[in-house]
Amino acid sequence: MMIILKPLIEVDLPEDFVDIIKAKLKGQTVKSGEIITVDILGKPIEFKVLYAEPSPVKVTQKTQIKFAKGNVFEVSLDFKAKDCIITDAFIVLTGESEVLILNHNFEEIRRIEFENLKKIVVKGDLVVLIGEEKVKILKLQ
Repeated sequence: MMIILKPLIEVDLPEDFVDIIKAKLKGQTVKSGEIITVDILGKPIEFKVLYAEPSPVKVTQKTQIKFAKGNVFEVSLDFKAKDCIITDAFIVLTGESEVLILNHNFEEIRRIEFENLKKIVVKGDLVVLIGEEKVKILKLQ
């Protein structure tokens, strides 16, 4: 579980400030794209939730929280990718026997186990997984 927040005011937040924010948000549910307010020293500070995985996510002690720096939005995923296909709407990562489909907010749409994957074809909202003995067709919305 991870959340990436961007303060809506110009402020440099130290990395250890994450623990304070996590304590304030603990027990709350947040989702990608929403604006949240955190009261800090009696002042409300607004943050945009750039990324929440899953979305929505209930904040716990185990939730990883990061602050976005500038206009760069970066996410690291634990996935051994062999190839990547990027479309106007999706990012499709292929592994040895797994396919991970993300939207452009880097939120996981679908994770599929697929043995003996030979080829992937992506066109519009269709993803076709071709294996040695089977084919799977997905229509993403």
